[in-house]
Amino acid sequence: MCKAWDDQKEAGRVEGRAEGRAEGRTEGIFTVIRILLQMKISKEDILSKLVDNFSISEVQANQYYNQCEQAQLSKA
Repeated sequence: MCKAWDDQKEAGRVEGRAEGRAEGRTEGIFTVIRILLQMKISKEDILSKLVDNFSISEVQANQYYNQCEQAQLSKA
């Protein structure tokens, strides 16, 4: 019983760390997008940098860009 409980707790920790890394990665991507937008870098160049530096697809890069852009617009 104790072993099962320990296994359950460890699985929860592993899952929590994975979620934290994913959230941190997303925040990092959004931060890069915001900074590059402030520097007046073109959308095409931003997408290219996201693909190269985060090893994501062009589709994913575009999705992150659009999400960030929408968040920026809703703040304004």
